[in-house]
Amino acid sequence: MTTVATLAVLTLSLSADAHSRISGAGNLPLPAGMQKMTEGSVCINGVRARYFLFKGRISGSIYSYAGEVGWKPAGRPIRGIPTPDGGMELGVFEDGGGRMILLCAPEDSAGGESWLAMALFERKPEWMDGRGEAPGHEPAGVPRIAASRRLLHLSGDGFEAAWYSSHAPAASVLAEGLAVLRSRGWTVSPAREGALLAVRRGEPSVALHARDSADGSRFLIIASGREQ
Repeated sequence: MTTVATLAVLTLSLSADAHSRISGAGNLPLPAGMQKMTEGSVCINGVRARYFLFKGRISGSIYSYAGEVGWKPAGRPIRGIPTPDGGMELGVFEDGGGRMILLCAPEDSAGGESWLAMALFERKPEWMDGRGEAPGHEPAGVPRIAASRRLLHLSGDGFEAAWYSSHAPAASVLAEGLAVLRSRGWTVSPAREGALLAVRRGEPSVALHARDSADGSRFLIIASGREQ
């Protein structure tokens, strides 16, 4: 499990016409040119949501799609989120009926085969608390690193993830993460460029992905499964 797009196995493939309605999604419009692959439940910043994963060809950004169906931005976008598959963009919208919807997709998805994830909240979530960061906690109890600020927290069946921003460059985030995890008994190894994988018996596996941004870096911590 690595992103909202991989929260569940892709087993359901349903064709749909442009902006037809998504079954079980409160009559939300389906993105044109895409197929629903799967759906499930997830908790985002402490609020339960129903998510839907689509695959196909995206004609524009998540903001152009939201504009086409009449949704208004309801929060600041989060861009440059590092994932194992590249950068991801996330936006929150309101549909005019008081419902809050989260959309996310790869940053370079326009015009090509890609995926889009949509989450419909049970109630309005809190995006930032009094300290200026997203509600939640650190996945697997990993200590906070790089004087960072939490941007988003997700949890679901068998996984937990959080995205952060830091003024430190990605290389410093990875170096500090390596030192902190090893000091607490994790076995850490490079997973790929810009990423670490940490394992410890009896604990979930932890992955750290970091990427430079204009003001420092963005990084993702994912905890999933449990080492035997």
